[in-house]
Amino acid sequence: MRSLFNNDLGYTDKDRRENIKRIILGAYLLDKNDIIGIICNISPFQELRDLARDKIKDYNEIFLDKDLNISVRNDVKGMYKNNIGKTDIVGIGQRFDDPITCDLRIKVDDMTEDESFKIIKDYLVRKYGEEYE
Repeated sequence: MRSLFNNDLGYTDKDRRENIKRIILGAYLLDKNDIIGIICNISPFQELRDLARDKIKDYNEIFLDKDLNISVRNDVKGMYKNNIGKTDIVGIGQRFDDPITCDLRIKVDDMTEDESFKIIKDYLVRKYGEEYE
């Protein structure tokens, strides 16, 4: 989304809120056209998750719950190494509202990507039927 809009936003609370609202708008437009959108992003503000739930008719909030210390230690993309002390990072210097209404919460610290994907797939099949398998 940031590159789509020429990266006109920074990482302040205000800019993050605007970026998330743009993502919600995109998901809303897909939903209004009967297109199932799968949106993967960090959404640190509960009120914006609530907005998405209110605006998107079949919203599913899936929270991949990962310990911040493990994320910092593993730092696969170098995000922490390259940004700590330079900008606020969600969970470090920037608040993150723990989800209170998520439909599925997966503790991913001791899982492979395939294992967490299977949990998500099984959830969707249970909710929508075998045609989503």
